[in-house]
Amino acid sequence: MQLDSSVGGYMPGYIIDKYNQKNAYWEHDNNPLRPHVELTGGLHSGAFFNSDPIMHDFFFLNVVA
Repeated sequence: MQLDSSVGGYMPGYIIDKYNQKNAYWEHDNNPLRPHVELTGGLHSGAFFNSDPIMHDFFFLNVVA
């Protein structure tokens, strides 16, 4: 586990790794021909976090809380 005091003690990479382990993070590859995330407000996003699988990982939640 890597620490970084600028983000509450945990590097964003650590959190993204946990999301990746649960197939809960998706990042667009900037290819305009590939699908992308459309937000409810109609804007587009280059990445998406699905927090539902993470919310069931109580150890992870206790570590980052």
